[in-house]
Amino acid sequence: MLPVTLIQKRNNDELALYFRRLTKPKQMDWQYTLWTMLQLLISPKTVYRQTTYHRQTKGGWARDDPAFVVLSCGGVAILSSIYSLIFNESISTSFYFTTSCVFIYYLACGFVLATITWNVANKLLHSRSPGYHPNSEHTDTVDWPFCFDVHCNAMVPLVALLGGVQLMLCPILLSKSRLSAALSCLLYAAGLTQYCYVTFLGFAQRNVDTPETFLYPLAVVAVTAPVALLGGFNPTKHMLHLFFGYT
Repeated sequence: MLPVTLIQKRNNDELALYFRRLTKPKQMDWQYTLWTMLQLLISPKTVYRQTTYHRQTKGGWARDDPAFVVLSCGGVAILSSIYSLIFNESISTSFYFTTSCVFIYYLACGFVLATITWNVANKLLHSRSPGYHPNSEHTDTVDWPFCFDVHCNAMVPLVALLGGVQLMLCPILLSKSRLSAALSCLLYAAGLTQYCYVTFLGFAQRNVDTPETFLYPLAVVAVTAPVALLGGFNPTKHMLHLFFGYT
C-alpha cells in the first residue's frame, strides 16, 4: 500500500500548490493560457501535443496553472453579464444569472462531467496491460484533474459558439422564420459536436482502449438535429425563454 500512499501524498501536494497559485496572479502564465484557448478554437490537436510535452517535462498530465480556469470563468461571467444586460432589466436577477453561469453551469457541472468521464475512462475504457496491479506506483490511471482539464478545454469552443457567436447572431436567430430556427439548430449542433470532439482528443492521448466512446453522444445530436430542423424548433429562443422569459 506504500506506493498508493506516496501517490496520494503527491496528488495532495499538487492540489495544495494549485490553490496557492490562485492567490498569486503574477505566477500565472496568462499569455500561454490565451494561446491555448486560441488553439482550442482553430487546432485542438496542437493543445494536446503540448499536454504530452507537459507530461514528459513535469511528470503530470493535468495543468498546474489555474490561469485557464480563471480566464474561463471570467469569459463566462462577461458573456452572461452581456446577455443579462440585453435580455433582463433586473439587476438582482442579472447578478444571480451571472453567478449561476460561473459557479453552477460551468464549475459545478464541470465537476460532475469530469467525474463521469473519469469513471468511464478508468472503469470501462482503461487498458489493463500485463502485470497491472492497482497498488503499483506506475499505474497509468486517468487522474481526475486531467478529466476536468479536458472538460475545460472542450468548453472553450462550446462557449465561443453558444455564447459569443450566438450573441452576435441574435438579431437573425430571433427572427420569426424557419431559416433562423435552422441556423440556431446548426449552431447548437456545432457547439455540442466540438465539445465531444475535443473531449475525444483529450482521452485519445491516454491509455484507453476505445476513446471513440466519448463520441457516442454525437449520435443523439445526429438524431435530434434533423427532427428539430423539420419541426422548426429554435433552441436560441427556447434558452432565452428559459433563463429570461423571452418570448
